[in-house]
Amino acid sequence: MHARRQTLAGLTLLLAASAAQAGDDITTLITEGTDTVPACATCHGETGLGSADVGAPMIAGMDAGFLAGALRGFAAGTRRGDTMSGIAPELSAAQIDALAAHFAALAPEKQDWPLPETDTPADAARGEAIFRNGAWDVGVPACASCHGQNGEGQSATFPRIAGQEPAYVMTRLEQLAEDPQPSDDSNVALMAAVARKLTPEDRAALAAFVATLDPTAGHVTGYTAANLAWDVPKMKASPLADAIDWTAAQTAYEKQQKRINNPKVYTHTPPSVDKIPEGPEGEMIRFGRDIFINTQQLRGTYVGNDLSCTNCHLNAGAKADAAPIWATTVDFPQYRSKNLHVNTIYERLAGCFTYSMNGTPPAPNSKVMVALETYMKWLATGIPSDAIIEPRGYIYLPMPEQKPDYARGEAVYEARCAACHGSDGAGVKNGDHVAFPPLWGETSFNWGAGMHDLEKAAGFIKHNMPLGNADLSDADAWDVALYIDSHQRPQDPRWLGSVEDTRRFFQRGSNTYGLTTPAGKMGDIGAPLPKPAGLSAAESVSPKLTDVARAQIAAEGAAN
Repeated sequence: MHARRQTLAGLTLLLAASAAQAGDDITTLITEGTDTVPACATCHGETGLGSADVGAPMIAGMDAGFLAGALRGFAAGTRRGDTMSGIAPELSAAQIDALAAHFAALAPEKQDWPLPETDTPADAARGEAIFRNGAWDVGVPACASCHGQNGEGQSATFPRIAGQEPAYVMTRLEQLAEDPQPSDDSNVALMAAVARKLTPEDRAALAAFVATLDPTAGHVTGYTAANLAWDVPKMKASPLADAIDWTAAQTAYEKQQKRINNPKVYTHTPPSVDKIPEGPEGEMIRFGRDIFINTQQLRGTYVGNDLSCTNCHLNAGAKADAAPIWATTVDFPQYRSKNLHVNTIYERLAGCFTYSMNGTPPAPNSKVMVALETYMKWLATGIPSDAIIEPRGYIYLPMPEQKPDYARGEAVYEARCAACHGSDGAGVKNGDHVAFPPLWGETSFNWGAGMHDLEKAAGFIKHNMPLGNADLSDADAWDVALYIDSHQRPQDPRWLGSVEDTRRFFQRGSNTYGLTTPAGKMGDIGAPLPKPAGLSAAESVSPKLTDVARAQIAAEGAAN
């Protein structure tokens, strides 16, 4: 295995950038090599399509910035590979850039790769599940979160893995998992943290699946429009009841009393996606889950920014320390100090659309709301009715010895957050498709959202970020939370005409609203901008059963 790893190690990439540079004879370097650098084609082939014989990766069509960065990482020692770590230091900067540009310009091709021998056959279906949904039971996010829905990669940070040679993928994951020396490259360190959480069987499964993906597929650049129309139901006539069944009300009362007097601490494990039932209820659960993950399909209708529900409620709302939505199902109706009255689940969800999505809530019995509530209830399957849920919400942190600091937070953000969310906090989009969510600015959540409370943001960051490698200290989490909250975002919808009055009545918590930060006076941006108009009741609400029944009666009469 060691000999094979040596052959593979650098299969990591003899990469390419800025072809035609500085007169270097790149063709000779690729096809013949030099006294100190073997020919790139020996392992990767002249067309960069890789080799199953030596487990060399396909590098044709890879992002030039990634290829050049990988070679520089090998040369500097921040990226390790048994073969490439010995080759890359022999390359000049001009050669690295030219090689990267050359291979980036080549066309990738889907290959019929043989799978490497393993103790048990690789389970490509398991690999697809990890790729698309993650393995959250061990802290592994979906590969598609960073590498793209088609495995196409995201710029120079996250490489294309679609169609990659499976022996290389297995070996690279093994190298990352077993490397005893942490890398100084934060992106390599992040991937190493993920690789260590995968079993050898999981690595083989992922290698088998990504090999089946088309390396020529590009970014997903939009969303399929959601079907918001209700189906007209076929009604069944039932016999009239003779009287009210008062026993049901009494039973409900007694059950509530038992719950109040016999509280329990309960740690919940929500059901897996493959447990969604068939039939109408299952269809509604799936629609609710799809809305939750791909909330941008409602952009311009109910959503006014670039966020999706799962950006703050990770693993499609199922992750325990990221405000799991199954807890909401048990907790509500509930009194909320935010609006000084008892809220139903609908009103809690409506608040998410109003504040977190900077949008307009759907109607209470709209298809969107019914689907979301149905999905939430399904996630809560198995929770005893008298349970006290643990954990729930975000796990708050004790205040650090030093007060949170903007400058320290800026340093942490640039080092650990900007690769995905951008130095300007605007996130990353491919066309209309959001790859990484914005953290501030006009396309993020507004000043009324809970995530702008520092204790919530710090708790979320500490236990969930960076995605797949949540290793920030408490102090770092507080600092970066302050830094993020010290930038402008859309106005609080509860705007009272001035920052001062709005803060007095609605912004009494731990946040920067109304305060001056290096980015200016927070919230001093005027009245809220117009929100999406939503759909009319006729478009969004379930048809009245009386109307359906009358239509059926009329149809029966016409038939007779």
